Amino acid sequence: KYKSLNLLAELKWMYFGIVCQKRYSPVKRIPNKVVFQIKELIPEFDFDNCDLYKSENWGMENKKYILLDYGINKHIASLY
Repeated sequence: KYKSLNLLAELKWMYFGIVCQKRYSPVKRIPNKVVFQIKELIPEFDFDNCDLYKSENWGMENKKYILLDYGINKHIASLY
């Protein structure tokens, strides 16, 4: 649905819950503005108590942040 935004990691394949994505460069920190931007562009991510601020859920390509772990939703976030 949001593939054209180029903010989500490219999915290579998925098999019985195992997901393989394109490899991206790791990041040390996620600026608040990046999280605010993705929540604005993808309304399904606009809720509290999520892990969008964890740097291990993000990568970088061509100086652009890419979200790796985007299987989060409001229900899953409520389990934290």
